[in-house]
Amino acid sequence: LLLCLFTFLYIADAQHSTDPLTEAEFNYLKCVRDCERWGMRGDTCTMKCRYQKKRAVADLAASEASESVEGSIRTRRNAEQSERRLQYTELHVTYCSRRYPSSAI
Repeated sequence: LLLCLFTFLYIADAQHSTDPLTEAEFNYLKCVRDCERWGMRGDTCTMKCRYQKKRAVADLAASEASESVEGSIRTRRNAEQSERRLQYTELHVTYCSRRYPSSAI
């Protein structure tokens, strides 16, 4: 549980960067949550979300490379990060508590 929450702190701290991997990790946790809501469990859910994460990393890297104005990327990301940080906290705490149900958060 502590490692799970530490991972959250590390990734949440990295959200100030424009690293596509951070956004992909956020989307991965969101996928896991949605997957569980749809009743999918185990390997099927994990494989689906990992594939989406890999595709997202490639798509984000390609789109950032094609952007001509770096400042506009930062401005857009900063605006999205405030809202996303709140959502990410909720997603990760839910993920950790489901992964380690016997531990108290």
